[in-house]
Amino acid sequence: MVQFADDLVILTEREPEAVLGHLKWVLSRMELVLNEEKTRVVRTDEGFDFLGFRFKMVSRIGANRSIRWRR
Repeated sequence: MVQFADDLVILTEREPEAVLGHLKWVLSRMELVLNEEKTRVVRTDEGFDFLGFRFKMVSRIGANRSIRWRR
């Protein structure tokens, strides 16, 4: 983990609240604080923008689910 990174995406199948709780704990051990005003939880099938790219989970016939990105 890079100490000065300020952008982060976590993809999980667990409950978002549990993941956020664990992330806060990890960051507190590093003496860092999660900015809750800028933090949001989104579903991958809704998609999200990150660092100039659009990410969205898509299904294709005959293929496993995959993440597609667009700039």
